[in-house]
Amino acid sequence: MPVMSFFRRQSPSALPVRAAARPSTARPFGARAALVLALAACGVTAGCNRSSSGGSASVVLATALGYQGETSEYRVGVEARALVPEPDGAVVSYSIAPPLPAGLTLDPKTGVLGGIPTAAAPLTAYTITAQLANGGAIASTVRFLVADTFAAARYGYSLTLFPGTITAWRYDAGSKTYLANGGDVSVGTPVRAEAHPLGDRLFVLDSLAGSVVTFAIDPESGVLERIDEDSTGMFPIALEVSADGRFVYTGSEEDLRSFRVDPITGRLQPTGPPLAIRSTSAIAVDPSSSMIAVGSAGFEAIGVFTLDADDGSIGQLRGFTKVPTPYALEFSPDGRRLYTASLIRDTIDVFDTDPPAPVLARLDQRTVPAGTFDLEVESESLWAAHFSASALSEFELDADAVPAATGTTVLLAGTPTSVRPNPSGGYAAPLFDAGFTQYADAVAGDPLFIPQRRFLADFVLAPAAGARERSTPFTAALDAGVGAVVLLSSNDGTPIGSPNLAGPAPRALATDLSGRTLAIGDGINGSIRRFDVDALQPTLALRGSPTPAGFEVRDLALDGGGRRLWALTEGQLITYEVPLAGATVQIDQAPIGPDPARIAADASGRFIACTDRVTDQLFLFGVSPASNEPIPAGNSPVSLLDLGETSVGAGAVAFEPLGRVVIVALEDVGAVRTLLVNTLTGSTQPAGTVSGMGRPVDLAVRLDGLRVFVADAATPALHLLALDPKGIPFLLDTLPLDESPTRLVLEASGQAVQFLSEDGGWGRASAPTDVLQLDATADLGLTDALDLAPISVWVDAPTATTGTGETGAK
Repeated sequence: MPVMSFFRRQSPSALPVRAAARPSTARPFGARAALVLALAACGVTAGCNRSSSGGSASVVLATALGYQGETSEYRVGVEARALVPEPDGAVVSYSIAPPLPAGLTLDPKTGVLGGIPTAAAPLTAYTITAQLANGGAIASTVRFLVADTFAAARYGYSLTLFPGTITAWRYDAGSKTYLANGGDVSVGTPVRAEAHPLGDRLFVLDSLAGSVVTFAIDPESGVLERIDEDSTGMFPIALEVSADGRFVYTGSEEDLRSFRVDPITGRLQPTGPPLAIRSTSAIAVDPSSSMIAVGSAGFEAIGVFTLDADDGSIGQLRGFTKVPTPYALEFSPDGRRLYTASLIRDTIDVFDTDPPAPVLARLDQRTVPAGTFDLEVESESLWAAHFSASALSEFELDADAVPAATGTTVLLAGTPTSVRPNPSGGYAAPLFDAGFTQYADAVAGDPLFIPQRRFLADFVLAPAAGARERSTPFTAALDAGVGAVVLLSSNDGTPIGSPNLAGPAPRALATDLSGRTLAIGDGINGSIRRFDVDALQPTLALRGSPTPAGFEVRDLALDGGGRRLWALTEGQLITYEVPLAGATVQIDQAPIGPDPARIAADASGRFIACTDRVTDQLFLFGVSPASNEPIPAGNSPVSLLDLGETSVGAGAVAFEPLGRVVIVALEDVGAVRTLLVNTLTGSTQPAGTVSGMGRPVDLAVRLDGLRVFVADAATPALHLLALDPKGIPFLLDTLPLDESPTRLVLEASGQAVQFLSEDGGWGRASAPTDVLQLDATADLGLTDALDLAPISVWVDAPTATTGTGETGAK
């Protein structure tokens, strides 16, 4: 049966601007998209993002001492990301009770809590008391545990519509709670998220941008790295990942789309043309990845289709039925049953999917509270989130996968946008209007509250990672002397394959986090060449004709997904969009200093930083999620001169991955200077300086933001710096070199760097224990080595031999 034979077009109706208690049957948009539109009707401004008292909504629930009132986790032998107070009033001294675990300390003068734990400790509440200069005292309570060893973690990610952010949380099975993981990642208007079954990637729908964004999940820290962004059509609201993790499906106001997940890069590739199902409101894929169920609010129907086993494309229609406002779909664990929820019927319907039939057979129906937004199946239970009723429902499934006649209803403190069952039982539900995620464990019983901003759209718990990891098997080196780019082995620097022509005078090189896109800027004709990277061969393939920049290209930066490119030219910052197919397109040109030196983008692509040698200034831009255009942030430009300095030679610049610290190399004074960034406003303030170097020319920052590698061309040497919680750097170690390093890149593991030298040499160094060691060197014979860029890919994690002699996953 043709796809469109049952998806008949319905009469259009006006869009609602607020979520009603009983939504209209004619709503063409999904519930989450309606919430986005409600905020867009306010003007999509900070004025809409207000708490009930009229103030700005805050990220966490702060206390009088300014400590974040959230639960944290530390690990034995790993430096803790310290807790720092911001007290309201002059403090004389700090104290804490009960005593801290071994290795952790509280500075009695500054109130900073940190250190390197040496022993495990259970989840405990600690009271920190500050004695004030006026004779009074204020106190705060912080909760944390110390884990003995690293185990495969499960991370939860919450989505906040405005400002568009993703916040990471670590689920701890021991305490059965979510622990603060630190840091937000910026996304335009995130409305729905799903995790890859391997736990190494997170897929997020950006509704107003009309895209699905792919993030890599670091298995040890839970930190997200943006690696891809793909078009989904206007206002996507439905998202599903196949159980085998090979395919991703998105539904929007325009159509339904399918993507293949590239196992090497982690990026998405369309598997065919979009399917014209208007107002796709819900998607579900069965556990065998052989069927897909699609709900359409526009056609008021659901259909079940076959899926191609090879490419994941959508095939023949197996069955359909008319269901008004189908906003939630879910298959039973065996795939024989399909559960659907209708907003206006306040019911959950159970359909039979086997054998195929033109009209799906309804087996049963359950009455539920109003406004069902989400359905989830976990083991032998079916969960439902009811937005209008501020409640959750749980039904046990019988042997025939039919929900029990009666279920359990849980009243919530706000309106849930989704429900995610916890590994040990219970639930996690983001509350759109309350500013927190309500969480309860089946054993603990009493609900806990994870404090966040308001306008929560979703919460997803990623599976335990560890089966895959990112690796950097190759690097790309730029040889300006012969106008070529050469691929090098990360093991020993051996050139691989033939050099690729890179232009008459290539000067700058950049790659994205997925290792699939490489860009080269020319220093004479002002052009940019873009190459596709095949990391399996490995080879480079020039895509299209060079893109004119109009000026000498001095430096380049790509965002994590390789979709935005920034070129630093004489007095200008030029922004480009980089489509998967077609030519690179210039979309903006912004003036900066007269002699720009270097450029960097943070991991999420929300901030760009540039330095200028003549003015010794730092230019900081925020990236508009709607237009991708850079907008001057906060107090930019900022002078990098300290008291008594007349010139510092501002050069290389880098971000701490979450964008909270900017690090700048000052070549003329032999120093590295850091600035703290207010990630909401973009304003900066000085943090600290490390002096006594020769001429620092390049920087590389570890993924956790705690270590910075510095290339020193004058000494010559590599330096390893540490960043404290307030962004203040201090020197840990120095490794003397025989040749002067000019460029430095960090490998995906975060423990090793590779560098080029002025004489065309290559080297690799690592610091597994905060002591730098030289691992390998090679003479490449490059006549004018100018730049170096890593090519990182996803690979299967190495296996380890257990104590019993068996082989298991890392």
